[in-house]
Amino acid sequence: MSMLAYGGLIASRTAAPALADALRNLEAIRRLRARRSDAVIEVHDTIQRLAVTSTGTDLDEYRDLLVQWAKLYDQVVNLGQESLRGQLDAVRARIPDAVVEDYLAARARNHQVNRLMVEWVAGSGPPTWTRSSAASASC
Repeated sequence: MSMLAYGGLIASRTAAPALADALRNLEAIRRLRARRSDAVIEVHDTIQRLAVTSTGTDLDEYRDLLVQWAKLYDQVVNLGQESLRGQLDAVRARIPDAVVEDYLAARARNHQVNRLMVEWVAGSGPPTWTRSSAASASC
């Protein structure tokens, strides 16, 4: 799905492909379903890892810090481990706002697209789609 929605796996790890563009690209699935109602269509995607892809740019400087920040964020915000708040704040202070914003925007966009695919399979989408495993969506 990353290839269809964003232009590839690496592109899916940045916020550059806009949500509207990704959704427009995914309409190809609906068009295929309309033309081939009897076909089995499988959609697979990869959940974004914590680390950004090395691009040979200044962004590489923040790769390890983003991973550290994401882990600490989960521990503090989602698991309530307030004793790590100081570490979280210290790591975040070392990462430019634009880098964190791009990282979070890509993750949020990908989450929205993945939820849409699940909704389509669950019945909120084309009525001829059926449920499949968590790893793939068959329709």
